[in-house]
Amino acid sequence: MRIYYYIPYHDKPSWGIGIVMHHISILNENGFNASAIIRDEKTTYEWLDFDVPSITRKDFKSVKLEKQDVLVVPEVSVDFKSLKKLNCIKILFIQNLGYVFNNLPKNETHKSLGFDYVFSIMPHMSGVIEKYIDLPEVMIPPFILENFKVEETKMGFDHKKNKIVMFPKFDQIDYKIVYSLLNRRYGKKLNFFERKKWEIVELKGYTHKEVSDVFKESKFFIALNTFESLNASIVEAMASGCIVYTYEGYGSRDFIRDGENCFSFQNNEPYLLVEKLNQFIDQISTNGDLIYEMQKNARHTSESYSRSKTEYALVEFFNTLKR
Repeated sequence: MRIYYYIPYHDKPSWGIGIVMHHISILNENGFNASAIIRDEKTTYEWLDFDVPSITRKDFKSVKLEKQDVLVVPEVSVDFKSLKKLNCIKILFIQNLGYVFNNLPKNETHKSLGFDYVFSIMPHMSGVIEKYIDLPEVMIPPFILENFKVEETKMGFDHKKNKIVMFPKFDQIDYKIVYSLLNRRYGKKLNFFERKKWEIVELKGYTHKEVSDVFKESKFFIALNTFESLNASIVEAMASGCIVYTYEGYGSRDFIRDGENCFSFQNNEPYLLVEKLNQFIDQISTNGDLIYEMQKNARHTSESYSRSKTEYALVEFFNTLKR
């Protein structure tokens, strides 16, 4: 049994692609024969700190697939019609429900294209898969890297700087509102004696390692995504000891708990989010116990997203295919 993962082209760091590449690495570590199908010979993923066996899309066309071979295809960036003629086990790998039907040919379903299974990553996906895709679902939980996790001895804010981190969403009005309001109160453009001594950090152009370093030294993280199956940056920030202010989003509802592991708000409530953050900062010197308790709960949440759990689910499934 040979296992191929189709890799969408993306020239910027993407943890979605990172997860797929880790699938391949995990399978090979466990004795399987897994490879990545990449765009061409020039395609590289330098932001990953490991390599996996790969084959170009052009060369893959000449591979003679057998019935026991497996092709894992993401929900995005693939010519689904060309898959219909392939005589192998086909798995649809869904990491974001928002793109599942975008490239699906008219008058076709995933079942009619010959897909046999669906890989999902979060519990909230199950209802959609059952109702609209109607294929056997296999939950392969995602994970975050260990280097995001801070030691328990470094809980609290004593080891952190006055930094507020935001993941940039330049085309989102909520992002523009929150960023503008924070800059009015804390921004560097203000007179030094007028502004509070805080820095607002936009996570633009950072490598995964650099994001980890920023999170570990920052006190707050703001997430304004409204539709993602897993906003991994929330879990990474939780693991790093940041107090997270986030929209309830979509998939995030599977793990965020307002007032316990984060502060959550209804989608499109930017003014309330900023108001509550400002209040927390104004009272930060008296919030020590709350900070520690929320960090402890957030760390516990992040521990649910470990590579070992991904490995267990992945290996167990492919072992069943081999039987």
